[in-house]
This record gives sequence, structure tokens and C-alpha cells, in this order.
Amino acid sequence: QLQNPSSANYEVALKETGFGRFNYLLLALCGWAQISDSVEILSVSFLLPVASKDLGLSDVDKGILNSIIFIGMMVGGYMWGALADIKGRKGISGLLLSNECHLWTLFQLCSVVLVVPSVSFLQWCWVRDSF
Repeated sequence: QLQNPSSANYEVALKETGFGRFNYLLLALCGWAQISDSVEILSVSFLLPVASKDLGLSDVDKGILNSIIFIGMMVGGYMWGALADIKGRKGISGLLLSNECHLWTLFQLCSVVLVVPSVSFLQWCWVRDSF
């Protein structure tokens, strides 16, 4: 037992609670989520040259498609982070994840060049950077 719980630092807290199977599973799950996001972001760099030929994209269109991911992450991080701090992470996370499949379906059905950045922005703002 800690004699003065308010003065415990990270090392003391870790020693008292332990580091076990739950922590390893949590690290593995978070790692897979991070890898998934990284692959999705990097895949834009590989797909953009081919898509630009098929869709006749200008340099500005390619720049928008590439940067909208990061703009969505920035806006979503501030917005959902502030709401999660105010309302609690559990409720906000449930709301965001419950709507992820709808945004993915909408994104996959987009074929109009002007609609793709909008849906991509919503997707990244709504779900991807909310944690």
C-alpha cells in the first residue's frame, strides 16, 4: 500500500498496479489501429498518380486530396478532444465509432472528384483522429 497516494509518480504507480496481459493486449490493439491509419495515409501517395490519370486531376486537385486527410485530423482532434474532455471519452467514442461504417460506405461510393475530398474530410474529422 502506498503511504501517500497523492505523491506517487509513474514508476511507483506502475509498480503498484503491475504490467500484465491486459497491458500487452491494449498495446497490440492500439498498435494495429496506428498501423491501419498509417497504411491508409501512405496509400494515398501510391494511388494518387494512377487516379490522376484516370480522373484527369490537376495538381491542385491532387494537393487537396492529399492534404484533406491532415486537415480533417487537425479539426477532428480539437473538436472531439474538447468534447471528450467535457462529456467523457466513453460516450464520444461510442458515438464516433458507431457512425464509422456509414462514412466508409459513403466514401467508397464517391466517384465525383469534388465529393471525394468532402467525404474524406468528414471521415478523418469524424473518426480517425478522435482518440
